[in-house]
Amino acid sequence: MCMRMGGRSSKGSTKSVSMDGPMKTLHHDLYITTRETGNVTRNIPAYLARLEDAVQLRAGETVAWMNQVHGKTIRYIPTDHPHQISVKEVDGMWTDQEGVVLVAKTADCGPLFLWNHKAGIVAALHVGWRGFFEGIIEDFAALCGGRGLSMGDFEAHLGPTLRAPNFEVQDDFVTQIPGDKLHFLDETDGRKTYDLAAGIRDVLAKVGVSRLEDCGTDTYCSDQHYSYRKWTQTPKGQRTDSYQIFASAIVLRSS
Repeated sequence: MCMRMGGRSSKGSTKSVSMDGPMKTLHHDLYITTRETGNVTRNIPAYLARLEDAVQLRAGETVAWMNQVHGKTIRYIPTDHPHQISVKEVDGMWTDQEGVVLVAKTADCGPLFLWNHKAGIVAALHVGWRGFFEGIIEDFAALCGGRGLSMGDFEAHLGPTLRAPNFEVQDDFVTQIPGDKLHFLDETDGRKTYDLAAGIRDVLAKVGVSRLEDCGTDTYCSDQHYSYRKWTQTPKGQRTDSYQIFASAIVLRSS
């Protein structure tokens, strides 16, 4: 079942917000890519070239992409890295350094990007259901609180994600849902679905994020994005040999 969701299209979008620093004005650029611009393939050089073009990579910038494990580990990314790095076993990255491109790879999970105008911070979180259940968003809020940052100074963007009613689940999934996130489960006519996007929005509001933009795109229905769920439900003779994912990114830059 596919439904048109509200919100602006995220196809190839770029967003900038000015932030006044002590020496110069910084802004963040956010890139929610599509099949064509952000397709992650096993041909790493070709993928990186396409990604660098999509994010309009500048000289001296570093591309940091996560080796995601569907957990809740979040790491700080400095600038003392080579041209591109793969960050091992993380599902979240943040930086306060200019020119560090933070990349999230998804194919149904939620690519969640946050920025803080006052502190000059950007973050990328890969929010799958496991990480959501384990509290990756709450952990990011705690990390910020420990550094004296208010979540009220953060804004966020949720990219293309598997949405209810296409996120159908079984009893083994239901038994893993924490009690405080059980109300995002719906059961109608014996069919159980989970609204991960609504859960992400709810937790962001609870931790105090000042503004969230949800693109509203359901990966299952979108012909511009990949869906692992849709791939598994496509007959083998009609699908690719392996499922595909797309990458999206955020970077802090000077004007």
